[in-house]
Amino acid sequence: MQVVILAGGLGTRLRPLTYSIPKPMVEINGKPFLEYLIMYLKSQNLKNILICTGYMSEKITSYFKDGSAFGVNIRFSNEKSPIGTGGALKNAEMFLNGDFILLNGDTFIPLNYKHIIGYYRNHGSKNVIVINKNKKCHGNIMINKDKIVTEYNKKEKNFAYNDCGVQIFKKEIIKFIPKNKKVSLENEIFPLLIRKKELIAFETKSDFVDLGTFDGMNKFKTAVKDYFSSPKFSKNT
Repeated sequence: MQVVILAGGLGTRLRPLTYSIPKPMVEINGKPFLEYLIMYLKSQNLKNILICTGYMSEKITSYFKDGSAFGVNIRFSNEKSPIGTGGALKNAEMFLNGDFILLNGDTFIPLNYKHIIGYYRNHGSKNVIVINKNKKCHGNIMINKDKIVTEYNKKEKNFAYNDCGVQIFKKEIIKFIPKNKKVSLENEIFPLLIRKKELIAFETKSDFVDLGTFDGMNKFKTAVKDYFSSPKFSKNT
């Protein structure tokens, strides 16, 4: 299955680092974070990758090129000005397959993608969002007994679950996104899918790391060897 990585953000929380480099290219133990993410996908045989770039896109395209040096196939879709997560997908429409995994280029979570794809297909290829139970009473997602998402609020609320930054979408989602407009998937598209009961949840016990903060970067630095050597990442997490 195709993987789409959103990598166009300004990375304001990581300044001054991101004055000279885009957030996904910030180095962790000598390698850009985005390289770790791509190699993790490759380890699960996910090699067809589309990266949606924006801010300092040339830093990403010149490093990864067509992906062949990393054993994957990479294409790029570049936004000339910030157009939001939904706008970035609309901008990439011509490159999207019939269904695709969508990832944030500044978060990492250990997952067995084969199981998530199977879940997606076993549920009639409805749009899937990966969630975990919140541990601090600041979740942003609620679901019903059938795992259908009933509420989503990007601002943290006292909800039972967290959005882990991983989704599987049908390309048909693009029809809900207007052209040439800044659009947020979370604020504008998710509510539409929820009303149609077309967003279902895949629950994981894994925790995600937000690389968009200095605390998250330090956490990833400490755990990176475990992430990429432990056998637990070949199991269902």
